Amino acid sequence: MLRPAQTAMSAYYRRRGEDRATEVIASVLDQVPALAHALVELAGLPRADAYEIQTQVRAGDVIVDLEIVGLQEDGERAWMLWSEHKVYDPLRATQLENEFKALEARAGSLPRALIAVTLFEPTTGAVSFASTRDCILLKWADISQLARRALERRPPGDLPTVADYVLKEWLEFASKELEAPVEALTPDRVKWIPEVGKALETVTELMKAAFTRGCADIGAGTPREEDEELYADPPEGSWLKERGFTLYAKFVDEGGFGDVDDPCLVFGGWVEQDDAVSARRSRDLHSALGERGLSIWDEVDRHGGWIEFGIPVSLTDLAANTSLEQQDRMAGEVCLRALRALLPQLSDSARR
Repeated sequence: MLRPAQTAMSAYYRRRGEDRATEVIASVLDQVPALAHALVELAGLPRADAYEIQTQVRAGDVIVDLEIVGLQEDGERAWMLWSEHKVYDPLRATQLENEFKALEARAGSLPRALIAVTLFEPTTGAVSFASTRDCILLKWADISQLARRALERRPPGDLPTVADYVLKEWLEFASKELEAPVEALTPDRVKWIPEVGKALETVTELMKAAFTRGCADIGAGTPREEDEELYADPPEGSWLKERGFTLYAKFVDEGGFGDVDDPCLVFGGWVEQDDAVSARRSRDLHSALGERGLSIWDEVDRHGGWIEFGIPVSLTDLAANTSLEQQDRMAGEVCLRALRALLPQLSDSARR
């Protein structure tokens, strides 16, 4: 079980919509057995004495968002449930088919079930495949309904429990992220679309150009793009390489980063899983990088989460420069400042 301080909202700032939703619901299920019971029963599986919950599980060439394994009283596995999650992306038949086959191989002789939770309607192909394989298609609103029912079952007069607070957090999160994310088009909004598209293209190009130059300046690896973010390997022989860091550049459209609350670009480095656990224990590391001007964001979860050390540049500040050349120069300067702040060797205590 997660500690109360590591509740569902500890995962709120995951980088992408469905990853963020996955980490939040996994935390909620881990802390609220009543919701886990309701979900597995909805999937056609029996309640278990305990649940083993993992996110981003790889099986062969397939990565499924959420895996729940039902455990018997003696700790033996009773069944396996996979759950695929979609927020804005469509759910396609090919993905369901690949996951169905991978689940068969991973579960072996165990009873198993595959569900998918989406925001929008799945493709007709996905609906057709699901109907032939007993794959249950749900909406995020269905999960919220289960949460509401769990809250309603609390005996009247009882004091709220940690589970009650976690369920309320989920409902608040879902109401903002997973139930009403868009509004109807209006003629005025349609007119904005071309300009919005141009603005995002400019943001992307500024980020790519700045990060590419910055990586070349410090001798880092060639940047690669993944899920609309840029990553690069640190220079060989650097303490960053030794500690498992990855350099990154990303566009944050909401929530801000560090002392910037507006949409911004962020340049820096991050560590995850076991490397994040080690970095989390080192106050000297945090102090040293903080003194170099890097803002720190720490995502804690059961797998170690990740820690980011970066410097943001506000898009509002970028836009105050009237020419593309000036904007490019400003983004590049911030990127170089971030990467050069990360690169120098730390004291022995900070590197441990």
